[in-house]
Amino acid sequence: MTLRIKEIREKKGYTQQEVADSLNLESRSTICRMESGKIDISFETAIKLANLFNVSLDELIVKK
Repeated sequence: MTLRIKEIREKKGYTQQEVADSLNLESRSTICRMESGKIDISFETAIKLANLFNVSLDELIVKK
């Protein structure tokens, strides 16, 4: 699943650290790896991101 995390995060005005803190992640680098597609995220985490950004899952997922 490819997500538009960086695009939406920047549009909403969040830093990587703010997102990491909101998701109770240990480091900002985890968000960096999520944004670059280097790590897969769970469906549960995708839901948390969508809720944080106040967008639907459809908006979060890259349309091909």
